[in-house]
Amino acid sequence: WNHCYHWNQQQVTWPCAAAGHPELAHGWLRMRRDQLPRMIDSARRRFDADGAWYSDVFDRRGWQSEDPPITTPGLQIALDAWRTWRHTGDETFLREIAWPLMREVCRFSLDRGYDDENGLWHPSIGHPYEHASSYDVRDGLTDIAHIRAVFPKAAQIADRFGEHAFADQLRDAVNRMVEPELIPIPDHY
Repeated sequence: WNHCYHWNQQQVTWPCAAAGHPELAHGWLRMRRDQLPRMIDSARRRFDADGAWYSDVFDRRGWQSEDPPITTPGLQIALDAWRTWRHTGDETFLREIAWPLMREVCRFSLDRGYDDENGLWHPSIGHPYEHASSYDVRDGLTDIAHIRAVFPKAAQIADRFGEHAFADQLRDAVNRMVEPELIPIPDHY
């Protein structure tokens, strides 16, 4: 391949912290943080949105494919950055790598989310992984799960850095978030 797939690449970093070697994820996360200016430009260009959008397909210099509009990679990167910080306690890593990633990815998700007529907050319309058509998903389980995992952690860090209004926005979105639609599996499958 002439590029990377986030889904494939992140599997190398997921176990680093739990295996007792969070430092092995630092290069990956530093590279993703260094791409932040281009991801912010990409969010504005592709979605007319604030924050940073990380696509599934990218290269190490920061180019990324803007189709299909998969929206969860940024949240997954933010969660990896948070995990790495929690395992190391490295305040410099938090301030320079984890928090900038988390803040901008959350800003993107907040900007793209919307309220329905009942006051429930929905994540943006997304695109599922490994689906070749232009098939879009409303209230995708992957998006909901990652927002529920990342927003509360980002709110705690926002408070820590004095960004209380942003922390309140994150908590409000999670508190009003739509429940995922679960489809029961028949016993006689």
